[in-house]
Amino acid sequence: FVAELSDELCLDDVTIEARPEREGAPGALGEPTASPADPGDGSTGAGPTPLPIAPGERFELVLMRGPLVIGTLGARARDGLSPAAVVSLGRVCEMLAVAIDSARILHDEQRTVAGLRELAEMKAAFLGSVTHELRTTVTIIEGFAMLLSRQAEHLDENQRADFIARIWHSSRSLGTL
Repeated sequence: FVAELSDELCLDDVTIEARPEREGAPGALGEPTASPADPGDGSTGAGPTPLPIAPGERFELVLMRGPLVIGTLGARARDGLSPAAVVSLGRVCEMLAVAIDSARILHDEQRTVAGLRELAEMKAAFLGSVTHELRTTVTIIEGFAMLLSRQAEHLDENQRADFIARIWHSSRSLGTL
């Protein structure tokens, strides 16, 4: 993009700098005109006619998307730029600001999706662990209760007391879980 822009408008030292975040208010970061994207022919009804840029002059245009400053485009006009070329460059800056901001929004959304996936994996691992612990404890309680109910007459007092103690201990563990 920069190479084509440089060739098309005879620009040198083209730099595009994006702001690190999507916030901020409009501000002059350098100007060839007060409104580089305004044709100044009365068709929009607003803003002055852009000034030409002299040969060899370094300039900087603000990349805006609505009220947000997205970044800047800076360059040196090798052969100078007419007011019409400045208007064209202003339109390119509008599209560039949209592209940069859209890429930033996409990146933010991808990070959010990755975070949500990680959270879902952590939730699944947690639920798997809790499910395992609950099933293990319930299985112990069921097993010893079944042994007590079916084999009570074949168990001595110490075995019954042991089974009851295990059931009680497992039910307390279940309560803790």
